[in-house]
Amino acid sequence: MLTLVENREWVPGQAGDNFVVQAPDFSTINRVAVTCDDRAFALRLTSEMLRDGGYCVIATSRNNAGDAWLALCTPEGTVPAEAGPRRMGAAVPQPMGAVAASIGESVGHAGVNRAEDVVLVKEMLNALGFGFFAISGRVDPGLISAIRLFQSIISGKNRVGGIDGRIDVGGVTWQSLENANAPRWQLMPDRGTGFINIERQDENDKHDYGTSWLAQTITGAGETYNRDYLANHVAACPLTINDVSLPHGGDTPDHAGHETGLACDLRLPRVDGGSGGIQNPNTNQAYDRNAMRAQLLALREQPLFKRAFFNDKVLISEGLCEQLSGHGNHLHFEVESPLLPQ
Repeated sequence: MLTLVENREWVPGQAGDNFVVQAPDFSTINRVAVTCDDRAFALRLTSEMLRDGGYCVIATSRNNAGDAWLALCTPEGTVPAEAGPRRMGAAVPQPMGAVAASIGESVGHAGVNRAEDVVLVKEMLNALGFGFFAISGRVDPGLISAIRLFQSIISGKNRVGGIDGRIDVGGVTWQSLENANAPRWQLMPDRGTGFINIERQDENDKHDYGTSWLAQTITGAGETYNRDYLANHVAACPLTINDVSLPHGGDTPDHAGHETGLACDLRLPRVDGGSGGIQNPNTNQAYDRNAMRAQLLALREQPLFKRAFFNDKVLISEGLCEQLSGHGNHLHFEVESPLLPQ
């Protein structure tokens, strides 16, 4: 069970309130960003999974006096009996994904765009990292861009497009915003077990951003690669991350795709333990095919892995990747959206 260690008083109409929670062993601290809807006097937050038992922190308010409460939910949406709610006012726990407020009309391109609905949508998108706008009741280009990017992500697209840029009441986009597994837009991890992100070291190239789904895949693949290959080949090249997406997603002159944070490039491993500088993996003796094979196997083990493009004839014949023009000097892989209908 987590312990409430700090509560900042909620002021109606003010976003950014925080609950700070801590695991009993004091090893895990998580700050939960809470946003507020003036019209309903209800709090809305983005919840994050905590390492402590997989609990999810849910906070909300049910009256205009600002009474708030904190409840813990498991991934299945049930409240552990031992957790109760942490009371700061009267309330009843609700299952994961339930919210105290909803938009009353559509928001976005060609939407009704009531100011209070626009504020709520902006706060929800901002809490997920898509804050390309000022929090206000005005529909601006940053909001439309954020909606279009979010819609393209949940649709599993590698490019922004084929979507309407509008959030309808009870529609797919709104349901995805409420989903406990909604994608977060974030800076990609710079290093971890089994991987390193050289893109983060290049201050002249800004393809450093992507979805939480991709970040989880990179982290998971690094751990798998380390366990299955690096542990016995300590001098081998780590999984080396290169381009993902630009800070606000969308079009990039460097790629035909890479617009939605669902795609990532890898530098090719070398037999000397380095990476890159290989134009043709089928003829260059500096290329480490064994390490690349292990990296592909690690990627393919991740639950959201979708496909990989890389022009190594041997690895293609083994069914590990696909041929695509322009992909002889790097590997490109993509992840899928877990919110697509199965």
